[in-house]
Amino acid sequence: MLGWLFLTLFSSDLPPVFALYKIPKPPGIEILVPAPVPYLRVTAPTPPLKKNQKNAWAIYDVQSGMNIVAHADTVAKPIASLTKLMTAHIILRDHALDEIVQVPLESIQTEGVKSGLYAYEKVTIQTLLEAILIGSANDAARTLAIYNADSEKEFVIKMNREARYLGLPSALFYNASGLDIYPSKSSDGKIQGNQMSVRDLSILSRLLLQNDFFRTTIAKDVWIGSSVDGKFEHQMKTTNELLYQDNIKGLKTGYTLLAKQCFIALVEQNGKEYLTIILGSEDRFGQTQKFINWGTENMRW
Repeated sequence: MLGWLFLTLFSSDLPPVFALYKIPKPPGIEILVPAPVPYLRVTAPTPPLKKNQKNAWAIYDVQSGMNIVAHADTVAKPIASLTKLMTAHIILRDHALDEIVQVPLESIQTEGVKSGLYAYEKVTIQTLLEAILIGSANDAARTLAIYNADSEKEFVIKMNREARYLGLPSALFYNASGLDIYPSKSSDGKIQGNQMSVRDLSILSRLLLQNDFFRTTIAKDVWIGSSVDGKFEHQMKTTNELLYQDNIKGLKTGYTLLAKQCFIALVEQNGKEYLTIILGSEDRFGQTQKFINWGTENMRW
């Protein structure tokens, strides 16, 4: 039996084990997919980024998922508004972009960055997703969570369940936006926040990049959204300060007191794409620029 299974797995003339046993492949996780992989110059120096216990960073090739260089990339760290990537993933999975959502009163009472939505205003799923991906709007994230699961608490259960299904063991979510949760009896007096590792963020990002709407949205520098009846209009600039560069194609920023500065950049180099991911930074855009300069000098495919 074991010999037969071995042949099934490794013989090109036989169907893959997934087809034989009708086991669904985990979405977004490729298995032995041939792809050109990046390599470094023999004399490539270490990237000029500091290493400490509070930060984590890495470069990942988008097509192959290869880890090119990293520091503490498997350690769970606070991620602030990078949380909205999981929020967007679940909404894109469960809903059509043209579905109409009524903004609940509790959404406009959310703290932090907001898009200016009005209570009971009606907007589309697309409008709300653009608000969280371009402007990182917390009121839009909460609106999507409540629409999907009837409450943000129930949506968070979905987020954590989806993380386990996707094979993201570091992920832990408390809300749909990424806001810090301030000290309480249950937290032993500590600030809590959503967390993931750099590695798991790379997997989630690569999964989302398979979606055309997501790719188009993260490349926009301004969000303009309106209610379905045209009575209300909202506008936010992108939080990605490097998006003006031709080789930057997106992705997402985050910041809280707990998480410090976080940033995932989608970078194009000679027709190939890679992700730079930085958590716990004091200068996310400056450090990302150092990464890009280093990659241009040392990375080849």
